[in-house]
Amino acid sequence: MIPTWAAVIGTLSLAVIALAAVVSALAILAVALGTKSLVTGLKDSTLPIVQDVRQLVSSIRTEVDGIADTSRDIRHRLVRAADGAEARLADIAAAVRTVQAGVALWKTVRPGGTTPKRSTKRKRRKR
Repeated sequence: MIPTWAAVIGTLSLAVIALAAVVSALAILAVALGTKSLVTGLKDSTLPIVQDVRQLVSSIRTEVDGIADTSRDIRHRLVRAADGAEARLADIAAAVRTVQAGVALWKTVRPGGTTPKRSTKRKRRKR
């Protein structure tokens, strides 16, 4: 048989353990409620910052789109300029071939086959 004092001490220790569990539960509840209010406070205080960041991202996106459009326009202009330069070079090459053919014809038609020479003497201006 169990002595009565052991039963009393066992009952008291169970009561202390139960009381500790209740206090722990209340402490956990208090922390949870405090955390909820902290999260709500953080949400309220960070909302303007989040809105500013979203507006900044939108502005950056708009600027990047503008830069991309400008880059695309410049690329098209460069392509057109290169095509024009290529066409002009082809015209110049054709003109050079024509001049070379004329010089070759000049050499064959002219007696001695030489090209006309420039005069080395300079004309003096009258004062």
